[in-house]
Amino acid sequence: MGRNKIEIETKKTAYERKNTFGKRKNGLKKKARELSTLCDAPVMVLFSSPVKEKSYELFLGDQCNFEEMIQRYARELKKAFTKQEKIIDVNHELMKLHGEKSAIEDNQNHLYKLQTEMAEAEKALGVLRYVDDIDNIFDMKILNAIEATLHAALLHNNIRKEEFLKQLSETTNPNQVNHQLQSHHGLLQV
Repeated sequence: MGRNKIEIETKKTAYERKNTFGKRKNGLKKKARELSTLCDAPVMVLFSSPVKEKSYELFLGDQCNFEEMIQRYARELKKAFTKQEKIIDVNHELMKLHGEKSAIEDNQNHLYKLQTEMAEAEKALGVLRYVDDIDNIFDMKILNAIEATLHAALLHNNIRKEEFLKQLSETTNPNQVNHQLQSHHGLLQV
């Protein structure tokens, strides 16, 4: 018969943690020794105890030389750091892409803002939206609204032109202003 699997979870009390650590540590040492013997491989295990009395314990397998293992680890660590620099370059590229993503998001926000402004402008135009297709409008309310809007716009335009001519007369010679006024009144009569 096989063993029942136990659920792996943190032990609640310090005594349970210490007891379980001791048992599991001995099991790991046994497995490391077996692995070292069976595979003729150097095995080194470093244990860090949850109990403060004895913080670290080092276990060396049968085929293990401590100095050689440290040198081998240092070489592998150096290779890992070299790869890490490449990973850092990749991270740098990812950061640049993130910056480009931010720029795209900014552009999307700007586009949304412009679309909102355009919708507001169309709303402000009101009935003037129909002016291009005026031949197909058969609703008297819409035609009257277009006429009133055009009259108001024309009145506003004339007021603005007069203000502009007044400002122009203050900054330019009188002959030019008279010419501008004549063309202005000529346009009004048409």
